[in-house]
Amino acid sequence: MKRFKLLTLLLSLFVGAGAVSCADKDDPATPPLTEPVELTGSWKTLSWIEGDTPDADRVGTFWVFTDTEVTIGRAEAVAYVYDVQRASLRIGYTEFHIQQLGSGRLALDAAERTVILVRTTGTPGEPEEPEPGDLGSCTVSPVGVGAFKDAYLTLEFETAPTLGTSGEIRIFRADDDTEVDRIDMAEVAKGHERMEKNQIINTMHDVIGPKGLKRYRIVNYEPVTLDGNTVTIRPHYDVLEYGTEYYVTIDKGALTAEGFAGIAAKEWSFSTKAKPRGAVVTVGAENADFRTVQAALDYGYGLGKDAALEIRILPGQYEEQLFMRYNNNITLKGMGAGPDDVRIFYCNGDDLNGGVGGSTSVAGNDADKPKVGDAIGYAGGRGVMLVESCDNLRFENLTLENTRGAGAQAEALYNNDNSGDCGLVAVNCKFLGYQDTLNLKGYCWFYNCLVAGDVDFIWGGATAALFEQCEIRVMNSGAYIVNARVNQANGYRKGFVFLGCRLTKDAGVGAGSSWLARHGEDKSNDNVTFVDCKMDDHIAKEGWYKNDELKFTPLPMTAEHGLKEYGTTTLSGGAYDLTSRLSCAYRLTAADVESHYKDRATVLSGYTKKAQWTE
Repeated sequence: MKRFKLLTLLLSLFVGAGAVSCADKDDPATPPLTEPVELTGSWKTLSWIEGDTPDADRVGTFWVFTDTEVTIGRAEAVAYVYDVQRASLRIGYTEFHIQQLGSGRLALDAAERTVILVRTTGTPGEPEEPEPGDLGSCTVSPVGVGAFKDAYLTLEFETAPTLGTSGEIRIFRADDDTEVDRIDMAEVAKGHERMEKNQIINTMHDVIGPKGLKRYRIVNYEPVTLDGNTVTIRPHYDVLEYGTEYYVTIDKGALTAEGFAGIAAKEWSFSTKAKPRGAVVTVGAENADFRTVQAALDYGYGLGKDAALEIRILPGQYEEQLFMRYNNNITLKGMGAGPDDVRIFYCNGDDLNGGVGGSTSVAGNDADKPKVGDAIGYAGGRGVMLVESCDNLRFENLTLENTRGAGAQAEALYNNDNSGDCGLVAVNCKFLGYQDTLNLKGYCWFYNCLVAGDVDFIWGGATAALFEQCEIRVMNSGAYIVNARVNQANGYRKGFVFLGCRLTKDAGVGAGSSWLARHGEDKSNDNVTFVDCKMDDHIAKEGWYKNDELKFTPLPMTAEHGLKEYGTTTLSGGAYDLTSRLSCAYRLTAADVESHYKDRATVLSGYTKKAQWTE
């Protein structure tokens, strides 16, 4: 909290010997103010700058004018002379030039001194106890005790600020003044370069993952953003600790706003919460254990690889990139009335963070977390959430969305399980994107979910990915729903199975403009199966993208391998004409379905551990 002092000796600055005037009496007259200022009344100091140095002790001080005298703080009243024509105010031996800064604001300039005042309704002569976080020119948060370990920092101004092009924002430990984080506004102004291998980390990159993980997800991110009158600062990931006091400094020029000249040491301070306990934690903007989902995931990592954790996410918007690695038995549960109430999202894409991505470490030193100046080993990828070999991961009642839009590969979820034996469950969720919305490996069960996109928006090398009673929505004409790359080298894999799903379209998607799947790659199988699904008219009569007919693998196709379909109807349940389906595709029989695809237990039978889909 900002601390104010009563300035009993303040007037010595004005009446002491040797004071410097900004205007000599022989100088030409200063042009008059556009609107003469009525000084009489109470004013409060928004900022006080000596040279280039803000004087925090004088911010918040009252100036109370009568017709002839001014009282500053609790000092004795002193006479003043106000020359309207010269726009000057003489207090003692110091002459100020008056500049009108909009309604109810003044700038007083004298040599190397600039004071900004705002008219106030406070009691004349009585300095007000400021509201928590009130720094005069802006209100900041968090302040005091009880801040999130993963807090966002905000500054709320009375008028719209702008982001500067130089200077730094820094966070320090209060007990020993150790710098724990730094954001360079020159780098923010320059913007992002596409994240690729072997780049040097700067303050526009975030290193996601808890200390001790040894491998981290490195991505471009937005450390400082502007929305109207509010500036939001996102500290780099995991730089703050539990139960610790910090203070923030902001250089002059890092942010530009009326009356704002930076924030000096100890002016803005806060203390973080103690570490929560137990196997259930909450995420939310208020009254929760964590502000971000990622911090809760990392708390789970700290419990141990196989320790069960339920993360209850309160209704709200969560703009963040997520990362999990070797952390089992985690449940992410939205606590709203439906999946729309909890939205985890980020605007990411191949043009920002190249490739599907993966974790990395400092070259030759797995013990240290990468830092500014280190070369990254591998880019963290274009998805919102990267999962690496996490078993029994469960999503409930939430939305995961990549807001990149059309025209770039941009996953909402990349479930990277190279072993192919980890399990993932999603119940009553939405997965939204355009190209490559879901990239799946291992065993996956999606139940009563919405998956939306346009190009290859369900893809990957899944061992068995079952979509049961889901809506699969095409967002644009020319869509391919599935791009399967099912590698059979380590044994049979069913790939992608849709059981009792509805294939729908957005308004404007043309009839016959979309396909169930197209060929993945020559070294893998195109294992895709639709059983008892309802399809709108956007699905082309050929079903499967015909230009790749000679490339589909395997050929010939069977009940277990390749492109398969059974029991298709219209959305209303009417008869569906399959006579024009691509000739290489396999038409399943009732006996085939009974043997291989009749229910989730059959489709996911290869998963031999305790499976949530059997409960």
